[in-house]
Amino acid sequence: ERARAEQEPLVLATVIATRGSTYRKAGAQMLIGAGGRYEGILSGGCLEGDLAAHAASVLHTGTPRMVRYDNRGDDDLLWGLGAGCEGGMDVWLVRLDPASNWEPFATLSRCFEHRERAMYAFVLDSAAPAAPGAPSAPAAPGAPAAAPQKPLVPVVASTLAAKPDA
Repeated sequence: ERARAEQEPLVLATVIATRGSTYRKAGAQMLIGAGGRYEGILSGGCLEGDLAAHAASVLHTGTPRMVRYDNRGDDDLLWGLGAGCEGGMDVWLVRLDPASNWEPFATLSRCFEHRERAMYAFVLDSAAPAAPGAPSAPAAPGAPAAAPQKPLVPVVASTLAAKPDA
């Protein structure tokens, strides 16, 4: 809420997938601000510094990006039971700012305040022109048609349920 009040852009980091032993699983999130300041944690401290460096690029360009980590050792590849920093994790970084009306956080905050349920999804690949992963422009007249794009693919969906009154 402070960043919204001060019109300070943030980066929302969302775990998209995990492999092996990780502290957090798909759907876990953290917010990263200017200067690498963050709220929340995804890996128990193993990846947050590097995520902050990637988030600086997203803050600057506004272009979302996927960051992939694979810290699995030979034992973890075999058993998948290593310590929390010894797994693999894919993290989607997206900028939140006044131009995007702070979504999805504005809606989630409103729902939490009114104790209403909410569900949201991130679309990482799409054939829709305004969605991520879509071609940037139609082919020029006479040019060969572009290969068909993948259909809308909601990769991560999360549900926020308000806490019952105490």
